[in-house]
Amino acid sequence: MKPNIKSKYVIVEGVIGVGKTSLCHLLKREFSAYEFLENFELNPFLEKFYQNPEEYAFQTQIFFLLDRYKQQENLQKQIEHILSENKMVVADYMFEKDKIFSELTLNTKEKDIYNTLFDSLQKELVKPDLVIYLDAETDTLIKRIMLRDRSFERNIDFDYIDNLNQKYKEYFQKEKNNPRILTIDSNNLDFVTNKNDFEDILSKIQKQEGLL
Repeated sequence: MKPNIKSKYVIVEGVIGVGKTSLCHLLKREFSAYEFLENFELNPFLEKFYQNPEEYAFQTQIFFLLDRYKQQENLQKQIEHILSENKMVVADYMFEKDKIFSELTLNTKEKDIYNTLFDSLQKELVKPDLVIYLDAETDTLIKRIMLRDRSFERNIDFDYIDNLNQKYKEYFQKEKNNPRILTIDSNNLDFVTNKNDFEDILSKIQKQEGLL
């Protein structure tokens, strides 16, 4: 018997390499959910950013912001119909993640431009019922990034991931009392190959929702 989960729009978040998309795949399969994934590979500046962050940060960030907004717009057009059929929607990013990255990568003048655009775009986007934040230490993230061996991530800098990780931790620490956010320590979890680890995550969701 499948576990009962109240949330119908669920987002999985975390730093690069933590396993967001993998968990989305599992939730999709478990609940026959509609899956909504980020198109990060379409960003033409991403590989250049990893090679030269200072020169390509603004172009990379603005492309991500506009592309994510376009995706969210498309989702918003579909989500009411999907939820009316009592189906779950799972996504591997929240729109707010873009601002976490911008705080790390952009200079002051660039942030002013970025923030004006971000604030304008985010106003009417649909909010999730639940955000699952997969927390992990930087060493764990680097190991997972190296293991999946994506070509554009081979030049990724440890300090960049570490600083990004701290930004994520700070953001979700501020949201620790938000009932829509569930933080899971994923350092020792292998929910892809270990069914017990995945079931443990499902139990944590149910507990968060007051079902256990």
